[in-house]
Amino acid sequence: MKIFVEEKWKTVSIKETITNHTLLEVSNYGRVRTTNSLHEENLLKGVNLYGITPEYKNIQSFNVGYGRFFSESDFTRGVPYGVIGYKVAEELYGKADKAVGKTITYKSRKLLVIGVIEKQGSAIINGYDYDKSTIVTHNYMASVYN
Repeated sequence: MKIFVEEKWKTVSIKETITNHTLLEVSNYGRVRTTNSLHEENLLKGVNLYGITPEYKNIQSFNVGYGRFFSESDFTRGVPYGVIGYKVAEELYGKADKAVGKTITYKSRKLLVIGVIEKQGSAIINGYDYDKSTIVTHNYMASVYN
């Protein structure tokens, strides 16, 4: 039987000026997230950006419906790749399957969409709204705020 400890988020400050009221938080699981906007031609607000380690998939379960998840070398190199939520993909491209291979922008940095998370729906049992999120490697996330 798995026992899950509730994830708690703490807002942290960083040594840079962030526009658009970006919020940077760190959880008791060591994940980092920020809320800002993702866009190409459209502008989306309230999208959570999660910087994750290779072990993340052992803790959280979700499937990539289109494209792929990060490879070991993606994690090591911190490449500008992202796996986006189903709703994010639909809002940007009309259909989720059209998002793979497209480029989105976050904080004036481009991210190549390599995967789209399967639709999770409105039940957020584990506290994450993967439909409205973008996942990047922890090394890439660190480069955004370095």
